[in-house]
Amino acid sequence: MRSWNHLAWTAVAVSLWACDGGDGATTGTQDTSETQDVADLGTDATADTADSATADAVEDTALDAATADAVEDTAQDTATLDAAEDAVAPDVAVDEVDTSTPSYPAATRVVVGRAFDANSATICIFRQDAEPWCWGLDIQGQAFGKGTVALVKGQELALSEVVDFAASNTAACALKKGGTLWCVGEANMPGTGNNAPWTQVTLPNAPTLKAIFAGYAGFAALATNGDVYGFGYSLGFGGPFAEGPKLIDSGVAQVLSGMAATVFLKDALPDTVFGNFGWEVPNYTEATPVAAPFDIAGGNAGWDSTVLLAADGTLWGIGRNDNKLTAELGAWKEWKQLPSIPGVVEVVTHSAGACALLGSGEVHCFGMASAPLGRPPVGDGHQPAGAVQFNGQPLTGIAHIYAGMSTMIALGKDGSVWMWGFGPAPTGGSGGWPVMKIYPPAP
Repeated sequence: MRSWNHLAWTAVAVSLWACDGGDGATTGTQDTSETQDVADLGTDATADTADSATADAVEDTALDAATADAVEDTAQDTATLDAAEDAVAPDVAVDEVDTSTPSYPAATRVVVGRAFDANSATICIFRQDAEPWCWGLDIQGQAFGKGTVALVKGQELALSEVVDFAASNTAACALKKGGTLWCVGEANMPGTGNNAPWTQVTLPNAPTLKAIFAGYAGFAALATNGDVYGFGYSLGFGGPFAEGPKLIDSGVAQVLSGMAATVFLKDALPDTVFGNFGWEVPNYTEATPVAAPFDIAGGNAGWDSTVLLAADGTLWGIGRNDNKLTAELGAWKEWKQLPSIPGVVEVVTHSAGACALLGSGEVHCFGMASAPLGRPPVGDGHQPAGAVQFNGQPLTGIAHIYAGMSTMIALGKDGSVWMWGFGPAPTGGSGGWPVMKIYPPAP
């Protein structure tokens, strides 16, 4: 501001000097003095202007430097922030993010319904922190709430907080998180059947239940104290449940349910069976000692034959043997040791044979030359144990296996689920299927 005042005064002085230019000698002498003053003022103004310009230049230089520092600091801060963000979540281009497939929780176990017609079974996959994912027959149009008796694709049941599930040929029951029991269809329980929706039912003595199981036409409910209650129409054939649920056994630690019989394993008491191990074996309408020449470790009763796993790893069969468990034909009315399968840890029986899970994670099946074999058969006769194949290679990484009438399901150690044999598919339709991955479902 000081330099601009000096310039203004200089302009005034020059203007006055111009007005005095025609006067006499005295005036001329004064003009010389004034001229000098004006010159001095001009010199001062010029100097002040130069000083101001220099100061402004210095100030501009400082401002430019500060601006440059700020820009550099901002760039450095941005780089630091980007680096920190990348360390937590690296940058991903938008077109690299897959949003087409929903998230499916890992499967933890599978329940296969005991329908006589494998293509009419209801099947459920239990999953981590999620409702079970089920498919198959919508029993009386109420299991899935569709209102029509038809096959449905993979979806949740019309009942929430389900922690266990079992399905017979004509009914289904579920255990809810709070311990309550619910049924739908011809379960021979009060309020069920006649197209009624899921109905809560009670058992004698109001037991605290921990699991439920199904046979071809009936159910078994295991209480936390080891009591087992039977209801429905029968766990085998012609059972005694026409008058409603009843206590059928006690001291039970584990239940092995099957199409025609259920085995109750006990810690310190003789194991018992309710139902029928095969057409040639008597039908036990009360819990009866198994009388097997081995300690039962696992398995399930099939339709006309049964294979069980002994604690020492051997396999034993009994029944009609129409499913060609061995090359030897004819019924076995007594337990018969079957050819060994080294490394077997689980075994299940179906109407076309049996399958064994090995500790290696492979599944080996034997029996008839049919889809549940899980590999191309050789000839039409008995098929000895051999690895289930997927794309020409042994299926591996399996944690558990399950069987229905003629349906085979395998649970992978990674939470996947595989299927082969006969039965409904979660994508729709039914029939005979090669080995295929069904869960998580393909996008």
